[in-house]
Amino acid sequence: MELEIGLALVLLIVLSVLATVDMAFAQLSDVGLRRLIGENGEKPELRSRPFLQQALENRPRFGFALSATIQILLVVVAVLITSISLNLLPDPRFVPVGLLAGLILVGIFRQLIPLFISTRNPDRIDSDLIDISVHVGGPVETGRGFVLHSSDYYAADSTLAIDDTVSLTATVDILKAIAAGRGPGRAILALGYAGWRAGQLESEITANGWLHCPADPELLFDCALDQKYERALSKIGIDPSHLVSVAGHA
Repeated sequence: MELEIGLALVLLIVLSVLATVDMAFAQLSDVGLRRLIGENGEKPELRSRPFLQQALENRPRFGFALSATIQILLVVVAVLITSISLNLLPDPRFVPVGLLAGLILVGIFRQLIPLFISTRNPDRIDSDLIDISVHVGGPVETGRGFVLHSSDYYAADSTLAIDDTVSLTATVDILKAIAAGRGPGRAILALGYAGWRAGQLESEITANGWLHCPADPELLFDCALDQKYERALSKIGIDPSHLVSVAGHA
């Protein structure tokens, strides 16, 4: 009995830790992981750097393994707690009570404790402090945010300069700066992104799959989304009503 109780407590603690890691891992973007790896690179004695590198390189596999381990622990702990309850209350009528107790404890250590830890995160930002629309950035990593912004904001190790006027930041730093009134003058927040393999975009342009116009920050950061398509076409002298679905070659 004592062994079962001790084992159940240890597994509950492990379950809570893994669930917290799973929650944090789901909220951390690839850019955030790279930033952590870069910071750890300044302290090579830290043991977490190889782990973070492996997590970044094998993110889908790592996430699946973590979720599978948590599910297995859920079942094992629920069975253990049910067994302990039956030993304490051998009457078969108390079997549902033991099972319910196991499920409640598993739920507390699987959801409530990790959720409480995440809400205590000092990097958490009150959404009421940020007046910015959220856009659909693309089908990849739709749970992660990316901010395309004017180049008057720059955060070391997290801001990527696209050109002299536009930059990209994908960490919580820029949201904290916006909330504090120290953010960029113009910004677009998007969840997810669209990606192409090497040479794919060039091939699509060659095949007349895209029309492109000169870069224009006024057009890029304009909030009137329903007018952007026509405005972009007008910059290269095209009337949308004259477009056809087939391409020709001179």
